[in-house]
Amino acid sequence: MGSTLTQQGVQELVRDLDPLLSPSAEPSASRRRLVIVGDVHGHLSKLKTLLGNIGFDKASGDHLVLTGDLINKGPDGPGVVQLAMDHGATAVRGNNEDRVLAAHRLLHLGRVPSVPDNGGGDGRPPFENSSAPLPPDIPYAVSSDFVTATQLSDAQVAWLSSLPLILRVGPLRGAVSPPWNAGSVVVVHGGLVPSLILEEQDAWAVMNMRSLVFPSSEPRSDAVQEALTKRLRDRWCRRLAFQVTRDEKVDAAALPSVTASEGSVEGTKPSPNRAQDVVPIEAEDGKLWRDAWNETQNLIGTPAQRTVVVSLWFSLGCFIGENPDEVADDANNAHCLARPYLGRRKHRGTITDESKPRRLRFYSLRNLPLHADQMEDLGLDLESYALVMADTLAFLHWSAGVDANDVEFVLAQGRPDAKPEAEAPSSASADFQTTALGSHSMWILDFDCCRKMTMDEAGIKQACKSFWRNDPYYPRPGSDSKNDQRLWDAFQGRFLETSGRLLEGESEAVRQLPQRLVKLIVHFVITWPVIAKSRGQWKNHYPEIGSPMSEHHGQEPGSVMTMKSLVETWYDSRAEIEEHRLDEGRLEFEVTMRVIGSCIAGLQIENVKILDIGGGPGRYAIELAKQGHAITLNDLSAKHLEMAKGNAEKEKVGLVAIVHANALDIAQHASLQDSQGSFDIVLCLGPLYHLLATEERATVINNSIVMAKPGGYVLLAHVSIFAHLRDMARHDPSRLAREWGFYQDYLRHGHYTRNPNTESFHTYPAALEKELQAFERQVTVERVVSCEGFLGFDGARGLAKLDDAELGRWVDVIMASAEERETLNSADHLLVVLRKL
Repeated sequence: MGSTLTQQGVQELVRDLDPLLSPSAEPSASRRRLVIVGDVHGHLSKLKTLLGNIGFDKASGDHLVLTGDLINKGPDGPGVVQLAMDHGATAVRGNNEDRVLAAHRLLHLGRVPSVPDNGGGDGRPPFENSSAPLPPDIPYAVSSDFVTATQLSDAQVAWLSSLPLILRVGPLRGAVSPPWNAGSVVVVHGGLVPSLILEEQDAWAVMNMRSLVFPSSEPRSDAVQEALTKRLRDRWCRRLAFQVTRDEKVDAAALPSVTASEGSVEGTKPSPNRAQDVVPIEAEDGKLWRDAWNETQNLIGTPAQRTVVVSLWFSLGCFIGENPDEVADDANNAHCLARPYLGRRKHRGTITDESKPRRLRFYSLRNLPLHADQMEDLGLDLESYALVMADTLAFLHWSAGVDANDVEFVLAQGRPDAKPEAEAPSSASADFQTTALGSHSMWILDFDCCRKMTMDEAGIKQACKSFWRNDPYYPRPGSDSKNDQRLWDAFQGRFLETSGRLLEGESEAVRQLPQRLVKLIVHFVITWPVIAKSRGQWKNHYPEIGSPMSEHHGQEPGSVMTMKSLVETWYDSRAEIEEHRLDEGRLEFEVTMRVIGSCIAGLQIENVKILDIGGGPGRYAIELAKQGHAITLNDLSAKHLEMAKGNAEKEKVGLVAIVHANALDIAQHASLQDSQGSFDIVLCLGPLYHLLATEERATVINNSIVMAKPGGYVLLAHVSIFAHLRDMARHDPSRLAREWGFYQDYLRHGHYTRNPNTESFHTYPAALEKELQAFERQVTVERVVSCEGFLGFDGARGLAKLDDAELGRWVDVIMASAEERETLNSADHLLVVLRKL
């Protein structure tokens, strides 16, 4: 596939960036930055805001690189081009620039009518208002291309025409110690075909490709080849030979042959099968080009190495009942990534293979937790990992100035370009060589939740909160295990050592912050039992822990103060509405009752002992009591419990007990302490919705498990993150764009804080799976069910007036697909069934 510069006036396929514009590891150039921005699409004001937010300063050495599509779609494409010219920016040509330059050339040649002056006031694009027809040989002409072409000055057209299609930036090394290495950087608008050197990439493809197809390499007939050759000569139909729409199938015989060339660019390798055809297409029907590129980069281990890793994890009981070879050969396990949980042990004490808990569902080598005891069994050096984490955390706090909230450490294959011995990483490097896992690296991911922290007492409280809210990657203090305590000591010592080095030259008060932070982290371990016992005085015991609430509340989300003051007030004020909520949501009620019924059948006993935590006015409790089961009802709202008592009397059924208590304290409540481990089924169908803090949801789940007997069931209900979005799409669809900043955070964390009465937590299946992994020693996940199935809550409303028999048929249909992954991902309410080991 040789370079074909048949696009409109392409002067240069590949250009090298002036090395003087790149950041350097030299201290004198530490301020110099390369700012790369993609797809501005005429949004000049937003580009200016972005550059202002990052303090872009050309005089200080900052250089702007634009990745194509500067124009079209937005209000001021020419303004964006002029800004780029004024800043001396570098850019590559995108498909929009290519089309506009083609339109400009046609206008210059007089081959199309002039663009009308009315600006499209009748609602149609301006060019479509012209009565003159478009030339028949321009099948994909777009009116906006011609409008933009008339708006560009001659100087702007000349600048766009001079842009290359590929910009080779070269190696980037930042001025940090040890130097950050981004490898060899190439900027292109569309994509690159793996195994081709840059000079042999196709001009159309690098601007337009989205995916790749690999058709047969068998010879084509002369007739087909002749037809293709004629098409390719037609400049306007050039793209048609490659484009495959979503409605068409890829016909191997009708696509041009593309053969991988010899040679490679830095960081790439030629395809092992040089005769293999590779055809870039504009649609996404093929293999995404970035996936093919990453595979060519050799970022994953060989199949043999993965098989070794899988076999080792099988020996640790990670995949009970599975075949190691089948797991290794599964396409979903092509990439191997492990989470090193140095702060958690999967099994405490001696445990046999037979007594190990069964695995949770949804395991994959792409996201496998590896606990401290498992790592010890593999013969891994936990301290070496801990030292890297300590260095990283110190860097994030004192150099980057962020709280490191929700960052993740993972073990995976290292970069393919090995450094020379002279450039070997320092002791803070993330490269490891082990017998069990071979050569691998530690990577740090997910900085989206990090927030700036101040260099004072408030900042270290924020950092302490982030330390304990994160998954247990870091070693933790206060363990009964000598190995864990030694690991914490090593982590703590290295953190303080690195912090001291990074803060040299700062004031005495700032240099004391690392020691203060470590004391706060340890202090939390000491005070946590007091907090757990006296939740009502959370702030008096430890004001540092907890998440900031929205401004109008001024309290910590998910804390007991939120539960008792906000949630109780909320439900007391709408008790009558809550009592009849399930009349409208009958499908949710019937599906939940059917799931409960299957649990009762699984117990094979007649009179089942059930605890209903957060049971509200007693809708489920009373229905189950009518079936002859022994029900204990709990709720936070006293008004709900009064209504439940009245409803039970009206139905002439008895409840064993009615307990007014917080779900956070239920296992320690005076009237229930003697009942721990005695309930056949524990229902928790409401409280988790109100707990924003991960540790508090974990407390309620743990309390529910504690109250269940071995072999008993625990049912947890969650509200899906998509329920609110679906409701918003019906009633206020423009809100998503108006409040995009808020909803970006909402989609990441599920924290809905816009309700003036009570805040709420929403989740989705993947996040729920991750959260439940903390309990895999106590329970197994039996089922995850979508309560409204494919109908959703709004679709289910239409079933409210059906009689029981008619509704029952709908429940049959919903239950048939309620546990399918596709259904779960679009659910309104998720019901999780756990069974206690």
